[in-house]
Amino acid sequence: MADKHELLILPNRGDSSIVLSKTVSSLAARGRKDVASLIARRFQPRVPEAVIDFADNGDADAQFNIGMKYYRGDGVAKDYGKAAEWFRKAADQGHATGQWYIAVLHFNGHGLPKDEKQAMHWSRKAAENGNQFAQYNLGWRLNLGQGIPQDYLQAAMWYRKAAEQDNADAQQGLGSLYNLGHGVPQDKVEAYFWFYLSAGRTSGPRLPTNYTVEDVAKEKLTNDERAEIEKRVKRWLAEHPRHR
Repeated sequence: MADKHELLILPNRGDSSIVLSKTVSSLAARGRKDVASLIARRFQPRVPEAVIDFADNGDADAQFNIGMKYYRGDGVAKDYGKAAEWFRKAADQGHATGQWYIAVLHFNGHGLPKDEKQAMHWSRKAAENGNQFAQYNLGWRLNLGQGIPQDYLQAAMWYRKAAEQDNADAQQGLGSLYNLGHGVPQDKVEAYFWFYLSAGRTSGPRLPTNYTVEDVAKEKLTNDERAEIEKRVKRWLAEHPRHR
């Protein structure tokens, strides 16, 4: 027997959605398909028509935004396949974040075939176009030799590009390279400057190389070195305000 209830989403006035259970299937089974169809149309979530118009006219930002709605299930049913279609439209126009999400879908096999080669192709495009997450991902892979040949010099370059956009994971990675002297001159002041900036903000599990402000304080640095780090951090934060 068919399920009597079908979940429908009613867009709220805010960004959230209210999930309602309507007896659409039950109505249809009782011969009231007209009423069931009316309810479905009334409450069926949809992307705002203005956004669709912009997207259909080639606006890459609008195309990406529609893709994100399907990717997240934001006001519409989550659908990685449809997300991929809209991301690709934006990506083909050089939209860096759209390119990154095409890479993510290929990495995970969501909505697109799981394909490391295609994932790296789109990830590199996104990185070259300035997406910090793609830049970090490329730096991480080059640092570890994950799927591509290990290259500390290139890893440092891509980590730095993302780190300068205040990407905490990239700051942590760049600090590690300076700490070890891989691809860059070994420099503990430079290392702990980047560690300090990233402290407590990395997205992954805490690793031995993931430093907190307290860890930096415990290091054997001279007073002059500590003063230099603190001065640089203060200047950095003034130039790169963080919104809480």
